[in-house]
Amino acid sequence: MAKKKNTETDKAEFIARVQAAMLAGIIIGDGHTLFSPEFYAPFFTEEELAKAGLLRTHKSDGTYKGSIHTADGVVAELKAVYNLSFLEWVGHKVGATEYPWAEGRGFRAQQWVDIIRKTIAPVEA
Repeated sequence: MAKKKNTETDKAEFIARVQAAMLAGIIIGDGHTLFSPEFYAPFFTEEELAKAGLLRTHKSDGTYKGSIHTADGVVAELKAVYNLSFLEWVGHKVGATEYPWAEGRGFRAQQWVDIIRKTIAPVEA
């Protein structure tokens, strides 16, 4: 018989990883950047990010604003995680009940970080 997962234990373990990632400066309010999966390690694995649908091949469209710029210049495509999508995923996984209202990607990402922080903060007696 397959062992049943304890969802409360899984959620607590995920929240502990999120807290550690926040302290390490990995969970940041950046809604524009495509990060390599290594950016999120060791808190989130490439396999976990791929399984969540976050690791994708992003393509440049040839315009300045629609091109992917790296340290090596503009690339046609890049396998990476869009940080705003990552923040939305984390927010949902930690059980956030509040959602950003901002329309800009940068402000929205910053709001997600604040919401995540509030959601996982220890409850004071």
